[in-house]
Amino acid sequence: MVRMPKLLLQLFLAMLLFACQKPATAEHSTGGQSNPDELALRFLSSVVRSDNLYPDIKSEQCLLYEIEKRDTIFYEIAIRENHVSGCGGDPNTSPVRDRFKLSRDGDAIQIYDLASGAYVPYQHKRPSTGG
Repeated sequence: MVRMPKLLLQLFLAMLLFACQKPATAEHSTGGQSNPDELALRFLSSVVRSDNLYPDIKSEQCLLYEIEKRDTIFYEIAIRENHVSGCGGDPNTSPVRDRFKLSRDGDAIQIYDLASGAYVPYQHKRPSTGG
């Protein structure tokens, strides 16, 4: 499992402690009161953005974050293409790009590996230092 930077972990845990439980949101949204589900979606969205995981995606609106399963330890989140105007693709489809498993304590991120049929530790992309 990948260890999260200490400050990021503390921030994520603090937000979880003070958030109210509400039903899951099926797609990433930006408004309203934060809750643990929304925080998990925002956290994963920030990882995707900071790692530039999908360089072919034109904007954030072209991705959907869907909680497929949750329990007391993990969220399982699918990242889907959102074929709205400006994003391309068939608007009648929303294919899954990746599936992630995110621990509720923010300590671990796993990505589903199709070849093995299992979740494996997510390896963050490191920014290039140039040279």
